[in-house]
Amino acid sequence: MTAGERHAIAYHEAGHAVIARVLGVPAGHVTIAADDDSAGHSITYDHFAAMRSWESRGKFRDMTSVVRARIMTIMAGAETEIAMLDSTPEGDGDDRYQISLMMEELPGIDARAASLLDGRLRAKTRFLIARHRAAIERVAAALLSEGTLSSEKADELVGYRQMER
Repeated sequence: MTAGERHAIAYHEAGHAVIARVLGVPAGHVTIAADDDSAGHSITYDHFAAMRSWESRGKFRDMTSVVRARIMTIMAGAETEIAMLDSTPEGDGDDRYQISLMMEELPGIDARAASLLDGRLRAKTRFLIARHRAAIERVAAALLSEGTLSSEKADELVGYRQMER
C-alpha cells in the first residue's frame, strides 16, 4: 500500500467514525489495519442500538430516521475522500452495497425515490463533513499515527460522549 492510499483510507474511515458520532449512531473502534475483508473499517452498531441510544437521550424518532442516519454514516467515508482529498474513492463498493440494502428497508422507496433520497442524504452528509472537518482531520491523523483507535479514543478525538453502546 502506498502512502497516498493509506492517507485516503485514514480519511475514509475517519469520515465514517466522526459522522456516526455526530449523528448519535453508536460506534466502536476504527482502524486502517487491513484484514481479510478490507483495507480498514469503522464499527457502527445496528439500527436498534442507535434507536436505544437516541431514546436514552430523550430523542424519539421512527426507524426510518435511524436508517437514514446509518446510511449517512456509511456515505461519509466516500464523501470525506471527495470533499477533503479531492479524490475519487476506489474502495467503497461494500459501502454502496450496504447503502442499497438499507434503502430497500425504507417504506415506499422505489428505484427513482432511492436515487433522489441518495442525492439528498449525500448533500446532508457533505454538509456535516464540512462542519466537522477539524474532528475528521484529528481522527485521520491519529489513525495514520496509531493505526487503530479504540471507541473511547475516537470519542475523545471527536469530542463526543456516547450514552450507550
